[in-house]
Amino acid sequence: MSEKTFTLKRPLKKSDGSLVSEITLRQPTVGDLIQARKTEDNIDAVMISLLSGVHMLLVEKLAFSDFKKITAWIAVVCNPNSKREKNLEQITYTLTKTVNTGGNRYTQITLEEPCAGDFLKSRKATDTYLQGVKLIELVSGTCLEAVEALSIADYTDAMDFLADFM
Repeated sequence: MSEKTFTLKRPLKKSDGSLVSEITLRQPTVGDLIQARKTEDNIDAVMISLLSGVHMLLVEKLAFSDFKKITAWIAVVCNPNSKREKNLEQITYTLTKTVNTGGNRYTQITLEEPCAGDFLKSRKATDTYLQGVKLIELVSGTCLEAVEALSIADYTDAMDFLADFM
């Protein structure tokens, strides 16, 4: 079973005063998922505690950026068919349907972490779907016509990735 070690942006202080600057997680088991779902606590936080052996009280003190990075890894490991690549600030999707527009052929799309300005610009669109199309255009650098021609499945995958940043 492989492990993954995360260096924390903000170390955690244990009750004895020592600092935890890294958290190492083992691969999850089905039993871990079952146990995490039985609690009333946040499932992601419980999974981090179970997989790392770090007490829940410390997990709750994780910087949000560390929490998101670790939970993104858990999501990828729990779903081996996930299209998400190892670099979690950027992802390249192979499209389920090739898009041909403006003399260009698109077989994949690369999305990057959006900035606040991208969200603001996308919010000027008149409805939620068009806001998503605009956001995908902005963060991928793909022309608007190609984004509008994405299959619903590809659009949904792109929006699922971007939702992690909202």
